[in-house]
Amino acid sequence: MKIYRPKNLIEGYKIGDKYKGKLVVAIPEKKFIDGSVKAIFKNKTMIITNFETPVENIAFPDRFGRGTYRLFYYIWSPTTQELLI
Repeated sequence: MKIYRPKNLIEGYKIGDKYKGKLVVAIPEKKFIDGSVKAIFKNKTMIITNFETPVENIAFPDRFGRGTYRLFYYIWSPTTQELLI
């Protein structure tokens, strides 16, 4: 399982009106190559398996001209834990 630490969560309205009032986490596609991802943000964790369907997935052009990259968006629903890392 890979660990991903997003810098910020995203307000849901930025990806669609139906997500207004919710927080979402954006996971880069390359994090899912080997399976599940454990997203950690401010001592809260959320485990996302590669079997879960994202609420949105959007491809963006790379600003350095290397093609595109894709982000998968999931509704942030963490569990509170003390981090042992």
